[in-house]
Amino acid sequence: MVSSFNSYAAGVLDILSADVRRALLATGRRVIFSDGQLVQSRGHNTLDLVIVLEGGLRIMTLGDDGSALLTAILGPGQQLNDVTLFAKAARTHDAAAVGETELLTLTQDEYQQFSAQHPEIIQALLVSNVQRVHQLVEALNDLRALPKSVVLARVLLKNARHQRGQSTINSVELDLTQEDIAMFLGVSRAYLNKVLSGLSNLGLIKVSYRKIAVLDLTALEAWIQEHLTYDPVELFEAQEVPDGT
Repeated sequence: MVSSFNSYAAGVLDILSADVRRALLATGRRVIFSDGQLVQSRGHNTLDLVIVLEGGLRIMTLGDDGSALLTAILGPGQQLNDVTLFAKAARTHDAAAVGETELLTLTQDEYQQFSAQHPEIIQALLVSNVQRVHQLVEALNDLRALPKSVVLARVLLKNARHQRGQSTINSVELDLTQEDIAMFLGVSRAYLNKVLSGLSNLGLIKVSYRKIAVLDLTALEAWIQEHLTYDPVELFEAQEVPDGT
């Protein structure tokens, strides 16, 4: 199973009831891609909804010079091209398969027919996309307001929490590569290694060949809190909201 990276919002398949999920899986067309195969290109105008069933999708922007900026890696249950489908806009990202990947695709007509029969999918996509907007706003705030070392620490902490799920373990070996982190932060591998070394010297993480382990989530979170310049609001975090706000 491919773990998602920088993508903590629930996917449409995670939100739908079992009956509607089964009906959706019986709709549309299934397509299988091999590892690294390009699934779609930024700028194309095809109107469809794409849902990951197996494997994953590396969501990125490819530069003319061969560079790549990574936005996220989507995992099973998560969807792509909502903006294309609803806003009738060009596709916003390039996407490539991570491992052997099976996708479910619905054309605009198929989605409209399905949503008319099962309007629950409209609410599911709304919830998923609002969670994504929240996540992306927080990521943008981090990139604009924090030093790269703190941004990196926040990325590691969020992915470690997401990967461990409901478990109470306090150390996690992350299912993500240093290449993906560098692509997300928009930095060179040499610069990333320098920042990783700083966190490793503090005893917060362990860096091995292409892998990163968070040794103590509690200590990493405490270090981040000491270096924040604003108060982030995490997705799914229980918050007591004062009356009248």
